[in-house]
Amino acid sequence: MQLALEGDQIYALGFTHALARSRLYRFSRDGGPATVVAEQKGLGQNKRFVVANGAAYYVQAGRLSKLGPAQGSALTLAEGVNSQVAVVGAHALVMACDDKSHVDHLLRIPIDGGAAEPIAEVPRASRDTCQYPSLVADEQEAYLADWNGSRILSVSLKDGGVRPLVRKRGFPGPLLLEPDALVFLSALGLQRTARTASSEAPTRLASSDEALAPWSFIAANSAAYWVFDAIAYTTETTLHRIPRDGGRSKPIMTLKNRDPNAESYEGQGLSDFAIDEECVYVAQTQFKRPGMQILVRSVE
Repeated sequence: MQLALEGDQIYALGFTHALARSRLYRFSRDGGPATVVAEQKGLGQNKRFVVANGAAYYVQAGRLSKLGPAQGSALTLAEGVNSQVAVVGAHALVMACDDKSHVDHLLRIPIDGGAAEPIAEVPRASRDTCQYPSLVADEQEAYLADWNGSRILSVSLKDGGVRPLVRKRGFPGPLLLEPDALVFLSALGLQRTARTASSEAPTRLASSDEALAPWSFIAANSAAYWVFDAIAYTTETTLHRIPRDGGRSKPIMTLKNRDPNAESYEGQGLSDFAIDEECVYVAQTQFKRPGMQILVRSVE
């Protein structure tokens, strides 16, 4: 299950493999019963979803779907796409891979349905399978994590120009977009770089002992960066509070593996988390019964 916040609502996107069903839930940050917004049939693991104006957008097995905001509303926006989705205004941005030419395309798609518009060509770093695990954008630029090339690319939404922003960072992403900077995970830990063209190396905010791609989860609020160090084959997962200027982190919460039959440890049931100014919300597997539970704790 994945989590996202918008306004005073929490959104959860769950996928039931046995039913081949993705379902979007909505509930208040103050608690109470969850409302099922909409659902969609389809096989394959969902990529990271985003919420905009009460609707969820996600890619599953090459299909870009929109759930909500109206009750029961489910819409397929595009087929044959291969990345996380970003929503900017009235459009969704997503990558489409071309394994014949090895030149991939950033597409702009109306969120209410309509033809996809190619806005940039992205030459693939090698002929290996394309892997774009994270995509964020504002009105001017899109930023793309490229595992194939161990890089982060900046793509102009005005003229389609593509430039490398960060190079030689294994498993870059997820990405967090800030007004003047981009924060990201990589095999070197949690880092921040300026969004403008610069020869300066990214600033490291946390080491790979606390924030290691591709296993960890990251989020931010106005006070700090937050990392769940979901590193494979460990028995505990710790939520770290990291000052925005870097420095010593503070452990806030620890999840322990409570599966009595576990042969390996891959996150202690941690599925996702989200943060606001007051609380952290954690989606966690329940080992003793089916389904998920969502924990809430003050960030102080």
